[in-house]
Amino acid sequence: MSHEPQYAHQPGHPDYDQYMSLRSNFEKMHGENGIDGPNLNHNATSAALRSFKAELARENSSLDPKSGIDGVVLSRANDRNSDVDGKYAILYQGDPNSPTVRTHAVPTQELTQSAEQNLQEINRMNEQRQQQTQSQERQQSYQMTQEQDRQSMGTRSLI
Repeated sequence: MSHEPQYAHQPGHPDYDQYMSLRSNFEKMHGENGIDGPNLNHNATSAALRSFKAELARENSSLDPKSGIDGVVLSRANDRNSDVDGKYAILYQGDPNSPTVRTHAVPTQELTQSAEQNLQEINRMNEQRQQQTQSQERQQSYQMTQEQDRQSMGTRSLI
């Protein structure tokens, strides 16, 4: 009996590689900013992965689903808003100094939540996506069968 990995932080899980890539980015960002705490990287990575997958599921996602996350930085306050430094963790794809960079902001308060809830949500999202894919495949198969039936009826001889 094989044991399937239950959560994204476990090797063999479909999201494991993305989880590890994000975790590496968070470890780097936390180190650069002197941020430390028990389970902080695990909690932050789990929350960011959940937010990343939710963003990719949107029809008009700001991120490229074929690309991974290249880095994570903390937001800075600016003249346009009254936000404080570090209010968001910004996930980015591409060069962060380029105007074509793709970004997704995750509120930093979400990053401190327990990883367990986020990991369960990731699994729920994966199941939902799999069900949608299976439904689309069934619909396409049905449509192909209908088209084949119409074509075969049109080629029958009336003699």
